[in-house]
Amino acid sequence: MIKPPKLMPGATIAVVAPGGSIDPVQLTRGISALESLGYKVIVGEHVYKAKGYLAGQDSERLNDLNQAIQDRDVQAIFCARGGYGSMRLLQGVDYKAFASRAKIFVGFSDITALLHAFYHRSKVITFHGPVLKNFQDPDDPNLKALVQIITGEAQWRMELDQARVLRPGKVEGKVLGGNLSMITSLVGTPYFPSLEGCILFIEDTNEPLYRIDRMLMSLRFKGSLAKVNGIMAGEFHSCGNNNEVDSLLLELTRDLNIPIISGAPFGHGKRNLPFPIGMPAVLDTERMIVRSECPVR
Repeated sequence: MIKPPKLMPGATIAVVAPGGSIDPVQLTRGISALESLGYKVIVGEHVYKAKGYLAGQDSERLNDLNQAIQDRDVQAIFCARGGYGSMRLLQGVDYKAFASRAKIFVGFSDITALLHAFYHRSKVITFHGPVLKNFQDPDDPNLKALVQIITGEAQWRMELDQARVLRPGKVEGKVLGGNLSMITSLVGTPYFPSLEGCILFIEDTNEPLYRIDRMLMSLRFKGSLAKVNGIMAGEFHSCGNNNEVDSLLLELTRDLNIPIISGAPFGHGKRNLPFPIGMPAVLDTERMIVRSECPVR
């Protein structure tokens, strides 16, 4: 496990678009928010391109990503948005350079693919957190929480006071997870770590309940769900009624004696607090918290 160096004042942040195309107006707001915090922001050469649902050709998006990895002046890489397309790049990523020049990498949704590929192939802690299109101003609470963690101001902790305890317990395990669709697609491939012994974070958006059912059943059939130590369900945005999602989680883990939290503050809704992929953590439903040591050095 390699912790990336903490983000220093005035550091250079590279912006890339590994997945879907981005609205320039949304990106401009995100860049302005980061610059107002004192950071230098450089934008990948092909970030504003579009090819159907992708932000340009695979080769263009991959080139931007690898350049950001290899650039010694870049201390952090933030993704412009999610969408779809990150998994198309996994075979060409410079994992060796990322391991030798460990740096902060942030994103969520479709970026779940890269977060875990970097952790699995390079052993570097990555950060599931908001993308630039979500930053409206420097006072955005999700951005402030992210900056606090990646600058090393505090240990990582996620308060769960507004979440729901579906099954109580206290467990330890490395933090893995993110978008359920991406997890289901990548488990068992060379680009995703084993879920054994992890605290599995899951969220999704615009998926009807039967698709959530199908994805969780797929993880059951693969034997992956039975290996996790606990489940943290975030917001299932526009996926149906919360009670239905909760009931489904309980039903499909009925034979697993593991703690389950639902309604945790991450995902595609207003609350998308960061969490570090690969860090050993403790989930405690009595204290309503999940926490780890500082994920940067």
